[in-house]
Parts: sequence; structure tokens; C-alpha cells
Amino acid sequence: MTSIDSAARLRRIAFCARTGQPIDPADGLPFADGVDAWWAGHAPLDQALGLNAAGRGKPDARRALLIDERETALREMAEHFGGPVDSADGEGIHEIAECLAEFARWRWPDMRAAAICPANLVGTDALAWQILRSLGGKAPTRRWLADFFRS
Repeated sequence: MTSIDSAARLRRIAFCARTGQPIDPADGLPFADGVDAWWAGHAPLDQALGLNAAGRGKPDARRALLIDERETALREMAEHFGGPVDSADGEGIHEIAECLAEFARWRWPDMRAAAICPANLVGTDALAWQILRSLGGKAPTRRWLADFFRS
């Protein structure tokens, strides 16, 4: 299990706790085992929960999950706009960059402290929030977007 999987599991557990839903045993048992290992003194809490970085210079579990979610959101946004994303001058790149810049300028300042995507955001606004969260609220350049879609 990767650190991304562990971070995603903790996010699902937090969602269940926040909404009063029961925690899936597939998520709860590894979590309980990690907490037990920590209480027994066998491992630091982040290691016991599987949240350690994958190696030296690698992003921690939280950062790795944010990057993974950002990549998924960028691909979904590209599908939504449907224009070509093969170069920095592509129509799809322009639309994505414009959408992210507008969201960063007008909506991000009020929402940057939110731990989870605000419920009133849907569609491209929700995707924009997710993308900007992993980029510190700064809209990426068209060149960065083109490089992302090329890789």
C-alpha cells in the first residue's frame, strides 16, 4: 500500500466521522492497527498509519495525494472543455488557463482556507478549487499546462 492510499484512507475515515456514517472495515482495520502500533511504541504515528514519504526527496503522503488529485482534476477539466491540449497555444490550454486564472482571482481568496472543497462548488469550479489547492492558489501558466498534458 502506498502513502497515497493511506492518505486517501484517512480522508475517507474523516469524511465518515464528519457525516456520521459508519467507517468501512477495509479502512478502519488498518487505521486501528496503525494506532495500536503507535500506542505500543512500535512506530511513530505517521509511519504506523503509512503516511511516511516514499523516500528521500519524495513528497509526503498529503502532498502526493494532492498532486494525484490535481492531475485527475486537470484531466477532467480538459475533457470538459474538449479543446486541443497538445501545445501552449491550443484552445483547450487557453480555456483551462483562463478558467483557473479567473477562479484564482475572484473566488480563491474566500475559499483558500477550506480543508475540503466547499459544497457550493460544482463542475469546473470544484475542479479549479482542487487544482489551485495543490498549487498554493496560483494559477498555472499555459506553458506549465502544456508540459503537463504532454507528459
